[in-house]
Amino acid sequence: MSNDQAFAHTFLAEILLECPPTFHTDDELEIHEEWINDPQIRAMFLSMLTGARGWDSAYNIPENIRESLEEAQISIEIENYRSCVVMCRRTLEGVLKFGFPRLLGCLATDRRGRELMLNAMIKEFRNESSQPIPQHLLHIVDSVRLIGNVPGAHASEIEEYRFSHNDAAFALHGTTHFLDQYFSKIDAEVNQYYTVTIDLNEPEAG
Repeated sequence: MSNDQAFAHTFLAEILLECPPTFHTDDELEIHEEWINDPQIRAMFLSMLTGARGWDSAYNIPENIRESLEEAQISIEIENYRSCVVMCRRTLEGVLKFGFPRLLGCLATDRRGRELMLNAMIKEFRNESSQPIPQHLLHIVDSVRLIGNVPGAHASEIEEYRFSHNDAAFALHGTTHFLDQYFSKIDAEVNQYYTVTIDLNEPEAG
């Protein structure tokens, strides 16, 4: 069951057509679809959907951002602290780039059309009078940016400096907190679906 036709077909293909040991094609399937208005079935579907989203908050995060976060989490588990910090920085850069057109109404580019770096995006959000992202959350992003810059995301080295577990844990905690705040409070609309209702009994205009 799904309230989105395109998603239902994509999910069906992934489950039945794109998996071993045999790869079938869609012309081998006989598909029947209908919109069900039964109140009990709709209530059951809604409870399943709400429950699933409640069990795993990462479900609400766009895939490319979630992948960076997952890599950061794996890195800290295997004690690759530099990679953890760098992937946290990458995760937050992805979130701000994602949020730029949604919150500021424009792409994250400068006047020449070049993509803005993380520091520049933070400044743009800080300078926005409406403050779509609160300053205290931007401070978190900036702190992860700074710890991830050197000797992390950039090639410069600090002699005898080695990332510690505390560095990685600090970056990961700040990143997960920002993600939670962004997708639950700042840009919660990203997870909403909209339904257009058409009254078929309404006479046509003209």
